[in-house]
Amino acid sequence: MIRAVRSPHMDSVFNRVRDTGGQTLMAVHKRDVAGLDIERFADRTVLAEERNDLEIYARVPGLILEHSPAFAFVHLLDVDEAGHRYGPYAPEVQQTASEMDRNLEGLLACLATSGYAVILVADHGMHESPGRAADEGGNRGTHDGSVQEDLVVPLLWATPEELRKITQGR
Repeated sequence: MIRAVRSPHMDSVFNRVRDTGGQTLMAVHKRDVAGLDIERFADRTVLAEERNDLEIYARVPGLILEHSPAFAFVHLLDVDEAGHRYGPYAPEVQQTASEMDRNLEGLLACLATSGYAVILVADHGMHESPGRAADEGGNRGTHDGSVQEDLVVPLLWATPEELRKITQGR
């Protein structure tokens, strides 16, 4: 049996950081939090209105520089959206991933300059959804944990020094 509890007293990494005197930042897409009051968790929030990540890339660096949060959670969706629409191995997904790399470059450079360590991880992989066509409005990619492709995800964990080397191309 699963029991869901909606409690403002639920412990989280945001509470733990706040308990040490640090500020927190959360950047997510408004449609994905479905009315959840995320402001109660994070000190600074970005609720992106658009169905792409551009607003998050535009707003997060300024908030990092202005408020120096001790912990930031940034949720990006462009690659996931493209994978669902076109299938995980489609050229459109590769193009979207390349755009994400370019956009992440600026965000990671801001974090490196500000002395942050970074953990960058995907929340899941994806596999082809046979028999569905993107031009028919169906999803070509899916994830349900039934295959290895859904479970293998990239992970980048970089100290501030490593992040500076990554963003400076060395």
